[in-house]
Amino acid sequence: MPNTVQVTPGESSVARFGEVVAWFETDSRGGGVMVTQVLQILRSVAYGAVAHHELGSRIAALLTTGEVGAVPALVAAVPVEGGLQVVVHGWGAVVADGLRIPNGWVDEVVPGRETWWIGRNTATPLAPVVGSPIALQEGLVPGIGAGIALEARSAAPVVEAPVLEAPVLEAPAAESVFAPTADAEPPADGVDAGESSALLQLDDGTTLEITTGFVVGSAPESSRAVRQGLLQPLVLTDAGGTVRPVHAEVRMEDGRVMLVDATGGATHVLPPGATDWQLVQQGRAVEVEVGTRVAIGTRVIYFPER
Repeated sequence: MPNTVQVTPGESSVARFGEVVAWFETDSRGGGVMVTQVLQILRSVAYGAVAHHELGSRIAALLTTGEVGAVPALVAAVPVEGGLQVVVHGWGAVVADGLRIPNGWVDEVVPGRETWWIGRNTATPLAPVVGSPIALQEGLVPGIGAGIALEARSAAPVVEAPVLEAPVLEAPAAESVFAPTADAEPPADGVDAGESSALLQLDDGTTLEITTGFVVGSAPESSRAVRQGLLQPLVLTDAGGTVRPVHAEVRMEDGRVMLVDATGGATHVLPPGATDWQLVQQGRAVEVEVGTRVAIGTRVIYFPER
């Protein structure tokens, strides 16, 4: 299976579920509801509901049952016996140890290669990308492509190294993980939690002040916290539909900015100085420091200094 997936930053998307790695467009040239169906296929292959060799046929079925233009350009890859099964649709492309697989429609096993790059055809480098600043263990992040290195396969059991996670704080034990924390500890260093605030900057340049907090998503008004007036709605959408209706919560607690994911796999943080996107575990509150970037589906929000 891939032991490293290095994402090249960009405005389209890279997903990793288990052994399956994929790049796909989420701009106006393709996406919509078809992205959800593509992600369902990737997860089905990754977690055993569909055999690896059926990846291409499942994606091809989308092309024959709907409008071809509605299926996003994509490259999907999964290790199989004898090599890597690659599926290319549209203007995606693959570079395998210097061997370039052209764009269009491809569904084949490419043997005898160890390093790969998959992504948009116009951005494909002459050789696989090595040492990209963003590593991906699981989930979905913004990216124009990804470098893949396959681990050596052997008959012996493989013990995977533990994945380091960001320090987390348990969410309050309440009916909803999106309710403000009750019985909080007194603010540190004399900070007045009722008057403290922070800044949040969207990837379109919009800057907002966080006082109580926001529910972030494509339809945040459906959140109970918003309906009860506890938090404000922050509508965030993308062309591919990767931002969920109620995706995450950003709230102020005792002078700190806390992030809670509601999706289980589609929210990542990149703290200042870090080189790897860290997956935010669903339902847990993670403290966000100044300079952190947060990937909400394929959108990115930033927390600047005041």
